[in-house]
Amino acid sequence: MDGSVGIEVDPGLSDAQVAEFQQSGWTLVPGLIPRETALALRESAIRSADENRPSETEFDPIKNNLISDKRFQSQHRLYPGAESLDELFASVVYSSKVAAIARTLLHCDDVRHLRSIIMEKVPTSQGGQETSWHQDFPFFPLDRSRSLSIWVALMDMTPEMGTLRFVSGSQRFGSLGCDAHMRPDADRTNGYFSLDQVSPPLVLKAGDATVHADLTIHGAAPNESNESRWAVSIGYMDANSLYTGAPNRLTDGLGLELNKPLDHPKFAIVR
Repeated sequence: MDGSVGIEVDPGLSDAQVAEFQQSGWTLVPGLIPRETALALRESAIRSADENRPSETEFDPIKNNLISDKRFQSQHRLYPGAESLDELFASVVYSSKVAAIARTLLHCDDVRHLRSIIMEKVPTSQGGQETSWHQDFPFFPLDRSRSLSIWVALMDMTPEMGTLRFVSGSQRFGSLGCDAHMRPDADRTNGYFSLDQVSPPLVLKAGDATVHADLTIHGAAPNESNESRWAVSIGYMDANSLYTGAPNRLTDGLGLELNKPLDHPKFAIVR
């Protein structure tokens, strides 16, 4: 994943997209990957779903096992480790073009792969629900808010399928904590914004992507269609981010050093 230092890759972002990300905390990147690649990724995800589907267990806040919580899975099923599923997923996760977008928007020399998750949002007819408003940063064991997520549609999507919506400008609110998922009865996230700050529902083609900062509040309406909505979320962080030592499924058992960069193959620098 490490390339020669100094190689420049055109991320294909316009000045308007960069400005939108800085101002609103998110932006749309049409055609990030070829349509045929996105559809092939979806087929790969569906074929492997039964084998990789997370088990359903009672939520444990100490273990931070949201991914296996039945209530959380009703919002969307998460299949972690997309980069390890097959060569096609790995080629997208470790793409120099995709990483260049992260470097440009984070204004840093190098980015590390943080995590890649296949996301299946099941229809309401199968028990699916809305994805609650939340930030990503409070769930990472990192010392700084210097990461982002590139969310790639693996199929054509209409708003009725529950495409992501963002609270524009919310990246300036600071970290609002984990209440939205950890304690739904004490969710403070909603009190920080009004509906006029929420982005409109998006129509996405297979291969289109949205990019949002780790402090940008986002969520999604229920999937009211008759099929699952499939996407992959690729996370990158500033390579200089430090490990805080907080318990987390991303880092537990890896032997990372406290207050040091996450120097591990799982968090490879992508150039």
